[in-house]
Amino acid sequence: MYVSGGKENADFSTRDTISRKADVITLIVGQDSFNIGTQNTAPNRREWYSFWKSASATKEKNMDVYIGSRRITSFSLDGISSVYKEAKNDGCLKQDDGE
Repeated sequence: MYVSGGKENADFSTRDTISRKADVITLIVGQDSFNIGTQNTAPNRREWYSFWKSASATKEKNMDVYIGSRRITSFSLDGISSVYKEAKNDGCLKQDDGE
């Protein structure tokens, strides 16, 4: 599986069989994964915006966080939808709309 903006090979038969670059932070929400690196590149910004859009619409209750192939923690997604809906298009959670 290739995720735009990241270099990832994933086998989602189990979340623990994920192989990725050792220094990349990956957020996993259900079957979706997002490589989050430095935000100074367009592909990484697209991943960030895609994460927020997808996470706000998911029925999943938690997000797993990996660094490389090691799962670091999980977070509750409770309330993420309202945070995203209320966010401005200022380049923080949503793409800047030029205002």
